[in-house]
Amino acid sequence: MASWHDLFLEFWRSDIHGWGPEEYGAEHSLAMQSFRHGYEAAKHIIKQLENRLAAAQLAGDALESQLFELAENERSSRAEVERLRVLLDNRAGKLLKKDKFFLVVANDEPYFSHVYDLIRKHERHHGRWSEDDERMYCEQIAKWDWPNESEVDDG
Repeated sequence: MASWHDLFLEFWRSDIHGWGPEEYGAEHSLAMQSFRHGYEAAKHIIKQLENRLAAAQLAGDALESQLFELAENERSSRAEVERLRVLLDNRAGKLLKKDKFFLVVANDEPYFSHVYDLIRKHERHHGRWSEDDERMYCEQIAKWDWPNESEVDDG
């Protein structure tokens, strides 16, 4: 498909009206040169705009990718916050929130039974040890592989 410039030049050079560019003289030649100069400048500006548009599209794609990544990070962060909220929604979590010092003793530690028994006696004495606590204690104590006294004393 011919450009509008090519069509114009074809018309300009044609003899369709019985006259060509030479009948117009120097004034019209100057106008034609000015037109050509403007056309070339317009082509250059259009090329610059096309380049800017392509760069903007690339930047837009990059921003869209970053936005998607940020949305994914937000979703995973929210999930992590919820997971931490659930983890902290217990006695240890409450102590952490209050910035209190506390101990964690795993049931495979050699001194666990002594610590648990000490806590049990203290809570029973103060009336905070329920029948459910005692039932769970008795069920768990039967399951645990308690270390012998020499492991505790040597520790």
